[in-house]
Amino acid sequence: MNKKRKLISVSVNSRNEESIYRELLHALEKPLRAAEIDSVIKQFVVEKNLSFLGSSRIRSKAVKGGIHEVGLKWKGPTSRSLVHLYTSSSDKEINPLEIAIAFYPESYLCYQTALFWNELTEQVPQTFYIGQERPESSSKGEIPESFDDFELRDAFVKAPMEHKNVGTFGQYRYIILVRAYTGNAGVVSKKISFYGKKITTSITGLERTLLDCISVPENAGGISNVIEASRLGFKNIDIDLFYKLYQKLGLKYPHWQRVGFLFDRLGYSNLANEWKNLFGYPKNKFFLTKGYKLGWDFDEVWSIYYPHGLFK
Repeated sequence: MNKKRKLISVSVNSRNEESIYRELLHALEKPLRAAEIDSVIKQFVVEKNLSFLGSSRIRSKAVKGGIHEVGLKWKGPTSRSLVHLYTSSSDKEINPLEIAIAFYPESYLCYQTALFWNELTEQVPQTFYIGQERPESSSKGEIPESFDDFELRDAFVKAPMEHKNVGTFGQYRYIILVRAYTGNAGVVSKKISFYGKKITTSITGLERTLLDCISVPENAGGISNVIEASRLGFKNIDIDLFYKLYQKLGLKYPHWQRVGFLFDRLGYSNLANEWKNLFGYPKNKFFLTKGYKLGWDFDEVWSIYYPHGLFK
């Protein structure tokens, strides 16, 4: 009789432990870095008031068989710079957006990715641009007052460089960019939806997104995408914030000439005049995008070369 009661007691405890284990796996569904896994498990153990022995068994079971590494394929970086993510979900269940926001705790979505969630394009992201700023203590060169025109031409006649830190997961790409320190200027917290799942994340706001894309069109799908995004976005920008952000970004080259040129060409003459009053007259001949070629058209007002036939 006593033996029978003992067997029943063990059976009930096993069912309870299995139920708690499934709850833990549910808490580990979204992709996490290794350090975050320990944090989630510790918090879970406290909430469930588990004994030391019980928590050790459940943790061991989860680590050994309940979670697995997300199947990211990397191009470029050394093994020391790779970020490994883990989840209890199957690859088919993982939301690609959750992968994008899991890499670094202080990272944010930017460039072409941010265009979509700022309603500046209808192209659903398949490439996620993820910005991670350098430390505040990192050195930053002074911005020259002017350049030699030949120096600028040499810099912008070249095709854009390929990104060095790129991960792929199925049809999605993840481009991790180490960016200059700005204190995450122009970055906002926003609840966004991707394939039916709403997720709160950090992302560049309207003004920062436009400035980023104008200064590096190749990260926005090309200059034609930037023009269409600017056509939509300029009507809603706060010009004072736009200017403050431009100053905060500390861009090396005179990208303000691109901004003024686009204000003019897209019919925002009031903004163009305000912009000109803030910056004065151009000191250099500049370029709307990289890959400058002989035969490009030239705008005298903003001293900008731009591809022939770009504006019709």
